[in-house]
Amino acid sequence: MKQGKGIKRFFTKKNVFFAVAFLLVASLTAAFFVSCNHGGDQPGPDGPLTNQDSTMLKTPTDGTSPSDYDAKSNAYYAMYAMSQLTSFTTQSVGDTVTKVAFASVSQKIKGNRVVNNGEIYKQNVSHSKFRSVGVQTFVKGTNYVVRNASKVSSVEEVKWEQTASRVSEQTFLSQFGYVPNSITSYVLSDETILSAQYLGEENGVYSFYYQLDPVKSTTKLCL
Repeated sequence: MKQGKGIKRFFTKKNVFFAVAFLLVASLTAAFFVSCNHGGDQPGPDGPLTNQDSTMLKTPTDGTSPSDYDAKSNAYYAMYAMSQLTSFTTQSVGDTVTKVAFASVSQKIKGNRVVNNGEIYKQNVSHSKFRSVGVQTFVKGTNYVVRNASKVSSVEEVKWEQTASRVSEQTFLSQFGYVPNSITSYVLSDETILSAQYLGEENGVYSFYYQLDPVKSTTKLCL
C-alpha cells in the first residue's frame, strides 16, 4: 500500500491555548476508511496496543506558545484543549492512494462536524470507483441518530436517505468506535506517533505533521 496523502483537520479556537491544523499521515490498512478497526487488543506489527486512549497534557498557562514545545507535546496539549471546549467545528479532507492488484486506487474523503453544548453532528463521505459510502450522525445525551447516503457520486455530490434511524449506544459505538466529541478519532500517544514535525505558524494557527502507526492509531477510526 502506498502512503496516504494525509488528512487535514482545522478547528476554531475559543479561549484555548492555541488553534492547530493537524496533517495526519498513515499507511492505513483499513478498508478505505469505511469500517472501524476494533482490533486494538490484537497484536499488530509491533505488538498489541496497550492503551487505546490518546495522551493529554494540561495546556501551559505561563504565556508560552506552541512553538516553545516539541511537536509531540503539542498533540497532547491539543487533545486536552479540545476536551475542555463545549463548542467547536471541524472540517476534514483527505485522499488515500491504495495499491489494488496492478492499479492505484484513490479514495477521496470529506467530512465536517459541529459540537455545540453536548449536541454533536457529524457528516462523512468517502468515494472511489470501488467503494463509496456516506453517513450522517447526531448525538445528544442518550439519543443516537444515524442516516446513510443512498448514492455517493463524489464527495461533493451525495443523495441521502429520506429517513434517519435511532440506534442504541452499543450499536453506535460498535459501528463508529467512539462519540465524535474530541479533536480526532486517531489515537495519539507515544505508542502511536512514529514521527512528529512542527511546520510553522500563520495568522495564529500552528501547523504540525504527524506520521502514525497504521494499526495502533486507528483502533477507533471509522468513516
